[in-house]
Amino acid sequence: HGCIVGTDVYINTLQDDIDWLKTALHEASHYENDSGNLTNTRLVEVLRAEGYADRQSIRSFNIMFG
Repeated sequence: HGCIVGTDVYINTLQDDIDWLKTALHEASHYENDSGNLTNTRLVEVLRAEGYADRQSIRSFNIMFG
């Protein structure tokens, strides 16, 4: 649904509004907390970063709409 290339964040605009927001929160968490290449999903550090971004985006969404 989204990705970061350098300092640019790309999000699929064809998603509905709620999915777009959840993706934006997820990618924002990566942008704020991670560095380096997160494309190899076999690496433990990438899986941890994805898990953290998922949990952080859910927390942020619940704060906004909870």
